[in-house]
Amino acid sequence: MFTSRDIPGTNQIGTVIHDEPLLAADAVHCVGQPVALVVADSPEAARAAAKAVTLDIEELPAVFDPREAFARGS
Repeated sequence: MFTSRDIPGTNQIGTVIHDEPLLAADAVHCVGQPVALVVADSPEAARAAAKAVTLDIEELPAVFDPREAFARGS
């Protein structure tokens, strides 16, 4: 399993501007954001490794207003 700490160089991707993390580092910003990559020799081993991934995430209130997001530094 690989996390953002295992990426050499910059953990940034994007089609035009590289402004999105490949893997979440300090915070998960949206549902479905990748947090780890699993590499295995078989599908069964990959599923077992993926099930072993655990996260301790504090849910924060959603921000839908762009001005409020900007004010918060988002």
